[in-house]
This record gives sequence, C-alpha cells and structure tokens, in this order.
Amino acid sequence: MWSTAGSLVNTATRNLDQDVALVRQRASDFLSGVETDLRFLADSYQIKELERQLAERGAPRYGSVSSLEAELLDFERTKQIYYRVRILDANGLDLLRAQSTSGKFGIGGFAVTPRGKLSRTSEYYYVFLTGMLKKDQTAFSPAEVPNEQLGRVAVVSFATSLYFHDKRVGILVADVFASTFFQVMASASPRSYSSRVMLVSGDGHFLYDSQKRRDWKKLFITTGESIDNDYSRSVSAKLLSGMAGIITKGIGEVVSYAPLFSKNTAPNSGDEKAGFSIPLFVIETIPKAVLMRPAYFVSFAFGAAILGVLVLSVTLSLVATNQFTRPIEELSRGAEIISGGNYEHRLKIETRDEIEKLADQFNAMADSILVRDRELMDHKVSLEKEVTERTAELREQKSKLQTILDNVPSALLVLDRDLKIQSVSAALGKVTGYQPEEVIGKVCCDFFCKAGFCQKCVSRGVVLSGKSEGHLDRIVGPDGTDRFIEHFSVPMQKDGKVEAVLEIVTDVTSRKKLEQHLLKTEKLATMGELAAFIAHEFRNSLTSIKMILQLFNESDDLDRSKKESLTVALNSAYRMETTVSELLGFARPTKMDFRLSSVNHVVEESIAFVKLRAEKSRVTIENNPDVTIPDLMVDVVHLREALVNVVFNAVQAIEERNISPQSLPALTEQNSSITIVTGRTKIGKTLRDFMYVEMTETSPDDHTDLEEIVLKKGTECVQIEIADTGPGITKTNISRIFDPFFTTKPNGTGLGLSMAKRVVNGHGGIVAVESKPGVGTKFRILLPLVHPTVSVGVA
Repeated sequence: MWSTAGSLVNTATRNLDQDVALVRQRASDFLSGVETDLRFLADSYQIKELERQLAERGAPRYGSVSSLEAELLDFERTKQIYYRVRILDANGLDLLRAQSTSGKFGIGGFAVTPRGKLSRTSEYYYVFLTGMLKKDQTAFSPAEVPNEQLGRVAVVSFATSLYFHDKRVGILVADVFASTFFQVMASASPRSYSSRVMLVSGDGHFLYDSQKRRDWKKLFITTGESIDNDYSRSVSAKLLSGMAGIITKGIGEVVSYAPLFSKNTAPNSGDEKAGFSIPLFVIETIPKAVLMRPAYFVSFAFGAAILGVLVLSVTLSLVATNQFTRPIEELSRGAEIISGGNYEHRLKIETRDEIEKLADQFNAMADSILVRDRELMDHKVSLEKEVTERTAELREQKSKLQTILDNVPSALLVLDRDLKIQSVSAALGKVTGYQPEEVIGKVCCDFFCKAGFCQKCVSRGVVLSGKSEGHLDRIVGPDGTDRFIEHFSVPMQKDGKVEAVLEIVTDVTSRKKLEQHLLKTEKLATMGELAAFIAHEFRNSLTSIKMILQLFNESDDLDRSKKESLTVALNSAYRMETTVSELLGFARPTKMDFRLSSVNHVVEESIAFVKLRAEKSRVTIENNPDVTIPDLMVDVVHLREALVNVVFNAVQAIEERNISPQSLPALTEQNSSITIVTGRTKIGKTLRDFMYVEMTETSPDDHTDLEEIVLKKGTECVQIEIADTGPGITKTNISRIFDPFFTTKPNGTGLGLSMAKRVVNGHGGIVAVESKPGVGTKFRILLPLVHPTVSVGVA
C-alpha cells in the first residue's frame, strides 16, 4: 500500500509538472503569435503612412485612412480572435477603431467605428503602459472593456508604441477575447483522472478556473475570487512566490505550480522585446482521494483473496484428518522423507501389527542405503572438487582468450598449409562483410581474391618463405567509397615446419583518411600563414600605389587619355585589394555569432546579392522555400556569405557553359537556371566530415587543429539544395573543389567554396556535392536542428 501510494503520487507529480510546462509553453506560443500580429500590422504600409502623417501634421488625413480601415477589418476577419483593434495618438485619443459587432468570439462580424462615436477621452492607461517600454516592445494586460450589448467584455489587451524615426507618434492596441486565451489553459494533456487548472494573478485573484467557471464574462477585477479562499496563507505564499514547485504534504491535493512566464518561456525574452504588466501563475491540482482509489481497490481485493485461501486450507486439512488414520499417515510421511533422500530418518510406529513390521523393514532398508550413500557421497565430493578445479582453469583460459579476441578490432583467420580457413574471429563480419559460416572450410585465395577483397595473397608467400609478410589493399566498398584493408600473415611453425598461418585483416580506412586530412591540415596551416604574409605585404604596397594614382588622377594637368589610363590602373588596384581582403579573411577567420534566425530569410537575402549578376547573364534563380522549417541557431552574416559563394559559383558555371564554342548552337534549348529548395529531412546514413579549427592564442600549439563532424543516421536536419544547369564538375576536380586556392576560372581565387565549407562545418553541418558533366551540379547543405557547441572562426 505504501509503495503503491508513493508511486501514484510520484506519477501524478510528474504528470502535473509536464501539464504545467505544456500550459506555459502553449500560453507563451499564443502570446508570441499575438505579438507577431501586432508587429505585422505596425510594419504595414498604411500604418507607416499614418505614422508619417502624425509626425508631420499631428493628425491623420481622414480621406486617406479608408485603406487602413479596410486592412484592419481584413485582419480581424482573418484572425477572428480579436475583439477590437485601435490606433491611438501619442496622448491616448482614439484615431481609428475596428471591433466585433456582437462582442462574442466566433459570432457576428466586424465593423469600423464611425469617427463621431470614437472616444474623446484620453486613455492614459495605455499611454502609461507603453511609456515604460522601449521601441519594438509589446505590453499586455487583462482587462474588461465596455460593450453596448453585453455591458462589459473580458479581454487581454496588447499595446505597442508607433514611431516615426525615433519620435513616438501613436499607440497600436489589440484586444484579444479572453476566452481564446482560456481555451489554451484548458487544452492540457488528458489524463486518466480529472485535474483542476487555474490561472492566478500576482495578488491571488483567479483569471481562470477549469472547475468553477469555464465561460467567464468577468475577470478578477470584479469577481473577488481568490486562492486565499481555497488554501491556507502559507500555501498561497508558495503558489505566488514566483518559483516552480510541487506541494504534496499538508493538504488533501497534489499541487503543481509555476509562473506562467519565465525568462526562457516569455515571448521574445531573449532579445528584450516583450513587456508584461502583471505577474501570472499556473496552478494544477489533483485530489489525493482520486489518486489513492486504485490502491484502495487493490488492498481490498488482496485481503479478500488471503481470507479465501485461509478458509479453504482449514477446510481441506479437516477433511484429510478425518479420512486417514494416524499410523498410516505417519508411515506414508516417513516413506516420503526417506525417498526424498533423508536416510537418517526412522519410523516410530507401535501398533503391534503388520503396519509395525512394515515400518521395521523400512528402517532396515534406510540403514543399508545410508551406508551406501555415504560412500557415494565421499567419492562424489572428490570428483566434483577435481572437476571444479579443472573447469575453473579452462573457463579462465577461455575467458581470457575470448576477451582478447572480442576486443581485437582486426579479423583473425587460421589457415592450414593449403590455405583452407579453419577458424575465424567474430570481427570477420565487421571487417569483410562475410559471416564465419560462409568462409569456414573454403580456400582463402579462391574466396577473398575472386570476390575482390584481396589483391595479393600474402599467406601463400608465408607458407613458402616461413616469414611474416604484410600488404595494404585499396578496394571499393559497397557504398562506392574507398576502403584500405591491411593484411598481415604470421607463420605458425612446429619443428621448423609451417603447419598453419595466422592472417590478421584490419580495416585501416579511418586511419588512412585521418592521415590524409592531417596532411591537408598542415598544408592549410602553411597556406594560411603564407597568405597572411603575402596579403599584409601587398596591402601596404597597394595603399601607397592607390594614393599616388589618386593624386595623379586629381591633377588638372592630365589630358583625358591619361586620366582614363589612371582610372584603369586604379580599378586594377581595387581588384587586387579585394583579392588581398579575401586572403586575409581566409588566413584570419573571425569568430561566429550564433542567433536564432530563419534559414529561408537568409536564402532570400543571398539571392538578392547575386540577382543582378544572374539577370545580366540571363540566368533564372528559382527559390522554393519550405515555410514549415523551424528557425535555427545560425551566424546570419557568415551563412549568407557561404550561400552567396555557392550561388555565385553556379552563375559563373552557367556563364562559362553559355560562352563555350560548342554550346553556342544550342543556347536557346538549354535551361540556364538555378533552383534553390529548402526543407526538413532525416539523414539516411551516417555522414562524416573533418573541420579545420583555427587554434586560439591560449592553445598549446599554434597550428590548425582537426575536428571530426558526424551526422548520425536519423539526425533531423534543415537541407538547403542548390542545383544548377551548368557544365558540371569532372570526377578529377570534384574531390578538390573545397581545397583553398583551387579554381578552374582564369580570374578566380579558389577561396569561395573553401570558405563556404568552413562556414557550414562551423554550424556543425556538412556539404555534399553531386555533379554530372554536361548536366549540372547539385550542392546539399545539411544543418542539424540541434546545434552542437562549436567555437570556430570563419572567414
């Protein structure tokens, strides 16, 4: 009972805590949505025009506000959750109002209030409420507003200031039906028991109570209902303390409580754009009587079962006693004891009849069996001791050997002189892809060499020479990638003759790739240092050259032809300075600044950067964004530069195709286009890449470090796919396109794609490339939804 009750309370505690967290999250999402609506309205053209008129004239031109009235009506009809939307001037006077005609959510339409019916009284409450906010901040507060039909309507008011440049010219107020907000409170996860959900203000008054009232027309301002009526002062103090917690003792309920908004859940809490007028708290309770009902039922059923078993046992015992006599019962019991192995047991029956004689015979038989049993037992003990010792030795040896074999990553094969496979280790399947039962008894050369796994049989040479030999094979794996397999054979000799061969097969692909990447890292570090040195020296010289050329160009003594020549020289110097800046950016990367941002927005900005060049080259850029993808923690500036480099490279590739002599006859038939698609995807197989990380000043060695990036199978990512219809990339060049300074363009620096890869790697992502000569190239940029902790500098 005690364990069950504790388990139920713990389960209820977890459920309540999850429900409260869910309510807080849904409330935060709801208020964030309202705040987004306000910003959408505030950024509209009509309101911007109104701000300008208020700033210049102090009042709007009423002949030009009809479009704004129509926009407000369309907004309310679309959203449906707003009771009214108003625009006040800086002093709180009504300028424009659109509101529900019925005053009830989901019933009736919306209409613009005639100017003659607008309030002529300044609403200083909103002036005071928004006066404490910074620009772009939003405040909200529960309120009851007057209505001609219903008397008063419960709403949640949201207000933000309108600015023209840095001058505050008005206030935008949106009143949301309070019932829509309460529906968020009532939509917590359903449980097998009913709970009570409450929303309470900072002074303890109810805004919402799921059990007492569901269709509220009045808020705490007039009802006077408070948690002090339901709980003691100490419990109320805990509920309104501003901390999250659970109360299970001292009251007849399990209570979970938390502030509705915390630093991490308030809308826009991270960028300080949200303001709130009163503290609110979420409380959810479950009566303990409801929780303990299953435990009470189990206890009752268990007690009834025990009672039934006891009654049945007593009844059967009485029946057996009445049916059998005591001597026969004792004889039967003694026989069972002796037959069970207790040969020292003796029957004591004195009936002076056949039963007593039978008991004596049983005793004599038990004596003879006891002597025999002791002899067998002594022999058994001796044998068991010897067997136990030998078994322990064998198990220990086997365990050691098995441990060694299981922990060796290499596959071990034992071959006879004819190279037939006698035994293999468990690692064979992982290294070769073949299971032990597939290869046992087969000739090693015929099996592995014909299958393409071995290119040279080292074991045959070991049989002939009697010396160990090794060989490294480079093969193509099932996924099309290169694998490096090391074969090392050791002779197993007896009396100077090779009786068998131990072949050790090791997959050293990771080691070889790491060696290659380490070599690239050292080259990259050397190129970076050289680039920084050259860029520094060039920049000093270019500065002097530019100054001299500019002075000559400003001289009045030069004729037109000489000035044109100087202009050409200056432009060449500017291009050289641009190249030097790229070199410095590559050699001295800056640290990333990650912020929660929209990937689609970054893609749109990148397209805008290259749009003019694409139109000039008659290249069409098609953007297909997935609006459902979530925002990511990205460095907007560097990610935009990376995308610009990839898209700009695609434009240049199409230009190169269009100007090539063999493509001139078919220009009208070719599709000069770039397609950009964003979306959400799951990784189908584990992807790996290496990232070159510039070491900091506090690092032990002043060089470029190597860090592996792994996207495991099933990882959720945002994918940016950039496909062009250019000439494609040859198989020889595709493995080098991300190498610094590698380029096939006459005027290229070879740094664009290298820096783009560095940026994507800095986000914990991977760039994949697919290309077919004559068809085009496709870049797939994969950014994980869960951003890893990466501290890396990028150009």
